[in-house]
Amino acid sequence: MLSFKQYLGEAIRGQDKWWYNTKTRKAVKIKTDFHDQAVAENPEKFGFTKDFLATKLRLTIKQFDQKAKGEIVPGLDHILVVKGWNLVTWSRGIKQLTVRGDDFGDMQKSVKWFLNKIDASPDSVIIDSNKTDFHKLQGSQIDRFSKTGKVGGQTEIGSTMARFR
Repeated sequence: MLSFKQYLGEAIRGQDKWWYNTKTRKAVKIKTDFHDQAVAENPEKFGFTKDFLATKLRLTIKQFDQKAKGEIVPGLDHILVVKGWNLVTWSRGIKQLTVRGDDFGDMQKSVKWFLNKIDASPDSVIIDSNKTDFHKLQGSQIDRFSKTGKVGGQTEIGSTMARFR
């Protein structure tokens, strides 16, 4: 069993990140520390121009270029999510997949894409939606979500009540 400090170290060291667009089925692997920095450095890969992003963020081109050099760009990830991009993070050490997005259907497609792309089975999947709650799926819940897009299942009380109907 790992200590908490070891657990965090494993989680941070072994991370792979992608932006995945379910509409275009395009995946862009992120090689920088910050996921929004990758977009700011090369917006054309994501179907944007610097002018468009700077205008949306209410920045001048010069300010946008300065932020793209190593800073987190607040609001940039929201622009991507609205356009159908989902942030997919795979933590190899703890076998955890995290998907951040706006739409449950898109996030389900991102989980399917990941499970087909990477030859690994996550111990847990975290669904972090901007519109709804945060969900942590484990075991059969992962398969159910990737097939149906539904989170959770019956509780113990619900399954007991169903047997007596």
